[in-house]
Amino acid sequence: EPYFTTKPVDEGTGMGLAVIHGIVNGYGGVITVESEPGLGSTFRVFLPAIETEIRLVDLSSCSTAPTGNERALIVEDEKILLEMEQAILEHLGYQVVPSIDPENALKIFEADPDGFDFVITDLTMPKLTGLNLASRIHALRPDIPIILCTGYGYKLGGKSPEEMGVQALINKPVLKKNLAASIRNVLDRKKQSPKQ
Repeated sequence: EPYFTTKPVDEGTGMGLAVIHGIVNGYGGVITVESEPGLGSTFRVFLPAIETEIRLVDLSSCSTAPTGNERALIVEDEKILLEMEQAILEHLGYQVVPSIDPENALKIFEADPDGFDFVITDLTMPKLTGLNLASRIHALRPDIPIILCTGYGYKLGGKSPEEMGVQALINKPVLKKNLAASIRNVLDRKKQSPKQ
């Protein structure tokens, strides 16, 4: 798993190259590596050339990310990513309850299942995966929208997110516009669906 790390806290996450690989790959590029013990490593990043004229964009005309005021439970076992996602959500207007531990997140949800409007969880976590957490949360409250975050465009065994108990899948690194759009999409879909 690209987001699994065995490094202790405060000694790096081991995720830097995975994130860079995801970004470069997303732009159609490649990375090469040459390494020799005692001599070091050389990383070369190749990105496709831009063949069209670059036009400056007037940022004032760009649409802003959709916002909301609903209450979210977010679950992420990497502290820096949890803090980043919390900051994004709070900036968008959401009330956030963060948890770095999926088992603790389940206890928080069990204590007040109706106190949350949606859940965002990482896929790969120790003790309890995001899919297992989603299943246990849905057992308590089947109508709660759940968004799953994962690296490298993880495929859910050929199944759709809904078949696996989640309403949306977001690839890491998590971008504000994608997260904001996914949240509004799942919440607005829930409002439009018949009451269960």
